[in-house]
Amino acid sequence: MDLSPEDLGLAPDLSLLPADVRDLIRRGHPGHYPSYSEAAVEVCAEMFQAGFGVNEIWMIMTDPTNGISRAFYSQDGEQAEAWLDRVISKADGKATKVKSYTPTLLHPDGGGSHTIKTGA
Repeated sequence: MDLSPEDLGLAPDLSLLPADVRDLIRRGHPGHYPSYSEAAVEVCAEMFQAGFGVNEIWMIMTDPTNGISRAFYSQDGEQAEAWLDRVISKADGKATKVKSYTPTLLHPDGGGSHTIKTGA
């Protein structure tokens, strides 16, 4: 039997996220993002990069005590769920691009190069 963190009554450990992202979750759209959707995509992408799963992201994004959930609750049921599905999908694509980036560094002496693996 596979229980989600929500089923177990556990909240995701947000201390794994940068302080500015935790603040964005608590306060919601602080003004330096053009829209709630862009702020929500950023939060979700950061959560994916920190290793959170979709269920944990849904928990945070739909928790009415989090300011970031205002956009979700400003819409009606199915519209809200569809909006959050789109946000999570965009965030997953954004997080995947960041994880799959593999920079190459050249040796200072000009001989050879090293590939640096990041993420996944």
